[in-house]
Amino acid sequence: MLLITFYRLVIPVVFIVSNILNVLLVLVINSVKYIILVKPQLKKGCKGRKDIDISKGQFMSMSKKLIDMCL
Repeated sequence: MLLITFYRLVIPVVFIVSNILNVLLVLVINSVKYIILVKPQLKKGCKGRKDIDISKGQFMSMSKKLIDMCL
């Protein structure tokens, strides 16, 4: 009986913690992709484009466009 109660408490906690870690991992990967791929292109002003605004959550769509433009 105690073992069943233990598993009923532990499994949701492990699930929630793994989801939080997954979200943090995705955020870290996206910020690393931004630093490596997008920021150098913005500094160079890729083909004269210096007006790209990535501050309003447009990073994922803009990064692909920037990479396509700059490669």
